[in-house]
Amino acid sequence: MNQFEEWANPIIKEYQDILLLQDHLVSINLNDRFEFEEGYTSADFFECTIIYPYKEISIKYGKRVLNFYTEGQLDSLKQAILHELIHCLTEPLYSVGVDRYATADWLNSERERLTDHIANVLHKIIK
Repeated sequence: MNQFEEWANPIIKEYQDILLLQDHLVSINLNDRFEFEEGYTSADFFECTIIYPYKEISIKYGKRVLNFYTEGQLDSLKQAILHELIHCLTEPLYSVGVDRYATADWLNSERERLTDHIANVLHKIIK
């Protein structure tokens, strides 16, 4: 585990708590194969793979994330990590819509489940 991952893991745990994703197994690892053109932001250097419905999340990042970390662009990195974790909330709806032959009722059911989850997250923050 490198310094960036040591910094990122407690942030991931904090965001899991806020997003009510404590029951998800999350890993974050360097992917040496990431190559992006100049001008991209930190959010472009992460990739999230979600194994749905098994609640496993693998966040991969490129070497440029380490540059952002070394340069102190921590807020940008936090926002990018949060973005990847939010995919956990939207993945079930995406999966139902794309991977399966979903009926309108099925899609609506997933939409309601997603809406309930987001409402619970916001309620936790607002109350």
